[in-house]
This record gives sequence, structure tokens and C-alpha cells, in this order.
Amino acid sequence: MSHSYNNTVLCARYGFVLHKPLNLGHYYAREGDFLKHRRHKAMRTRWSAARSISVFLFVFSSGAAGAQTCYAPARPFVPTDPQDVQEYRDLIRRDFEIYIADIQSYFRCIEEERARAFEEAREVSEEYGRFLQITGG
Repeated sequence: MSHSYNNTVLCARYGFVLHKPLNLGHYYAREGDFLKHRRHKAMRTRWSAARSISVFLFVFSSGAAGAQTCYAPARPFVPTDPQDVQEYRDLIRRDFEIYIADIQSYFRCIEEERARAFEEAREVSEEYGRFLQITGG
């Protein structure tokens, strides 16, 4: 005979307690077994995710070796309350200075990427011309 209390099952016949974590169908003889199971499952998940990421990076980094992604900086936040503006003016001023430096870096990044993409397009166009000459198309 067994009695269920929340997520614990008491087995009077065998003299032990089975713990059932919520939302899982498995019973464990000790609560620590569930924690071991969760740690093992988390390690497997992390290992699987790490392998997936490394394969993704290997496959796609070779194809887009020169391309870069340029991220625009977030606009600085200015409170609407004049009292807050006065109180945090040093922080706000610093946010604006950081934004100005970051937006300049962003513009340089966009310009470098534009030049890289333009050169790549020129090379691809030449390759396409050679392909058309070879195939007669």
C-alpha cells in the first residue's frame, strides 16, 4: 500500500519513501538521486549544445570569412523628470560620450563592411564572367 503526499510516495509495505519531482514521471529512492539525474541531464545538454555550436561555427565561418556584423549602439536614456536629469547628469553625460564614440565605431564598421562587400561582388562578377565564357552561356 502506498500513500501520496504532494510529490512524495510513502511505501509502507517496503518501508521506504519514493520521491517524485513535480512534472516528471520518474520516481527516485532518495531526493539526491533526482539531483544527480538533473545534473547529468544538464551536462549532456551543455555538451550537446557545445558540439552543435562548434559545428555551426566551423561550417559557417569558412563561408563568410571576411564578413562582419556591425551593431548600432543603443541610444542613451534621458529621464523626463528634470530633477532626475540634474541628479544623474554625470552618468547621463558619460552615456552620451560613450554613445558618440560607439556610433563613430559603428560608422567605421559599416564603411569597412561596405568596401569588403563591394570587393566581393566585383570578384564574384568576374568569376561569373569566366563561368559564362567556359560554358558558352
